[in-house]
Formats: sequence, structure tokens, C-alpha cells
Amino acid sequence: MSSKRIVNGPSEEFALYPIKYVFASDILEEMSANTWFPTVIPMGEDVPKYRNELTDGERHTFDHTLAYLSTADVVAMRNISIAIQEKFTSPECEMVAATIGQQEANHSLSYAHIMESIGMSTTKQTELWNKYRTEPAIGNKIKKSLKYLNGLLNLPPQMNREQLIEFIHGYWYFSQIFEGVLFMSAFNLILTLNQRGLMRRTATQLLYIRRDELVHQTFGALSIKTIMAENNIKLDPVIIKDMILETYDLEKDFVNFVAPKGCIGYSKEDHLGNFRHLTNLRLRNFGLDPVFEPTAGLSWINEMAGEILGNFFETRVIEYSVVNNVRDTFDE
Repeated sequence: MSSKRIVNGPSEEFALYPIKYVFASDILEEMSANTWFPTVIPMGEDVPKYRNELTDGERHTFDHTLAYLSTADVVAMRNISIAIQEKFTSPECEMVAATIGQQEANHSLSYAHIMESIGMSTTKQTELWNKYRTEPAIGNKIKKSLKYLNGLLNLPPQMNREQLIEFIHGYWYFSQIFEGVLFMSAFNLILTLNQRGLMRRTATQLLYIRRDELVHQTFGALSIKTIMAENNIKLDPVIIKDMILETYDLEKDFVNFVAPKGCIGYSKEDHLGNFRHLTNLRLRNFGLDPVFEPTAGLSWINEMAGEILGNFFETRVIEYSVVNNVRDTFDE
């Protein structure tokens, strides 16, 4: 009988085989097979679009969405690489966490590649990377995530039951809401431009990041469910609801700043409706009651992902089989 546990297992458990958590090795294989790098995607096509075809309002949305994403991915990297990975005592799960950390770093490089390639000055790039310090609509969302990150960092590698409950809820926020809702929602603010043929290469970058984040969310869901089963712990619906409603209020402030008049073909209500839709899906996956009234998803996102990711490398669309198996996507 294996002594492995995802957390709170033997501190000197170094045997990768036999694999106990098959979902972890499956996800690791999928991530390895789909490694990508930002510089592979040429950005030249986006340069005249950004300079000459975006309206001032669209540039504001584009710039400040990147400002949020660039900071959020650094927070995500620190969360999985420091706060989560150090708690894992299963080698296969540690390996997935290490790979996720590398992917988050790759995402940050992607945002830098986009900013530099479309001709942003060094001064403007620096301003955007530091917007979380000066703009409350962005900074408050980051502070919310740091609240949970710091809570996770303060937990010891070997946790008592009360600490384990805190860990599970903090990890749930990061994997299901931070990565599974906030990232997905932010991408839409730029991806909608691609519906009009604008910023297509940026869209390609973001769709690859989106695909990675979806797998991170799925790994988090499977890990949390397993930890709960191994320790006979359930999520507290009151804590979860409070997390969600506080985050939703911050998202309303964010979209009011980033896209005060909405975007052509994508209104502020579309944005908030999709937030509610994704959140309800995350809750349903854990057997929890929805916080919001049912809302339809955005079908164009998945159609766009299929077209761009499939056509760019002239290959078939790569789907994560493990994601399809657990049916834990925002597709319906």
C-alpha cells in the first residue's frame, strides 16, 4: 500500500513510481506535449493594427488588460511554485506544480513579448507592469489574491486539520477563481478584438495561455477533491460564497475602468455575465450550489480557440484529454 499523500505525507517520499495519482501524470504528459514559447509567434501583423486601427478606448482596454495579466501571472507563479508546491508530498504532484510554475513564467514572457513587439516604449511598458501600484481597479484585485497567497505561505509544510482546511480553501480560490475565472474573463477583453480581425497574433498568444490556465484549473480541482477525500474535509459554502461575491465586486470595478464603454461586440454585461457563468461551473464541479442565476456562456471563445490554435501551426486542435474526461471546462 502506497504511503503517498498529496499533502501531509512522508517528508522523505521520493519514489515517483509506482504512480499513485494517475491524473497528475496524465496532466504532466499533456503539458509536456504542448509546450510553446512566445517568440515562436510573429507579432508583426499586430503593429499597424495597434498603432492605426484601434480606437483610443480600445488601446486603453488592451493596455490595461495586459497590465493586470502581467502582474497576475507573477502572483500565480509564486502561488504554485512557493505556496502550493512546498506543501505537496507526492512527487508526481510536485512535478506538475513545477511545470505549472514554468508555464506561468512563460506567460509573463509572453506579455513582455507582446508589449515590446508592438512598439511600446520602455517607459510605457514599465508603467503598465507597475499599474497595480497606481490604479485601484487593478491593484485591489491583486491585493485580494495576495491575501490568499500570504495565507498559504504562512502555513507549514505539515499542517494540522485547521490549517489544512485553510489550505484547501486558499488553493480553491487560486485554481478555480483566480485562474479559472479571472484569467479567462480578462482574456476576453482582448480576444474580442480578434472578432474584427484586430490583434490576431496577440490573440494567438492569449489563447495558448488560456489553454494552459484551463489545465491548471483542472489540476487544482482534481488535487483539491483528492485532498478532501483523503482527509474527510468539505468546502465551507459560506467561505466560498464570500470569496466569490467579494471578487465579483472587484471585477465590476475592474471592467468599469478597463472598458468603461464596453467593447464593440462585447459589453460590460457580457463580461460580468461570463464571470457569473464560469463561477457557477466551478461551483457545480464541486457539488456546490450556484451563487448566481444561470447565465449563458460565450460560444465564440471556443470557436476562436479552435480556429486560431488549429490553423496557426497547420495542425489539428490539441485538446487536453484529461480536461475532457473530468468535464471541467467552461464549455457546455
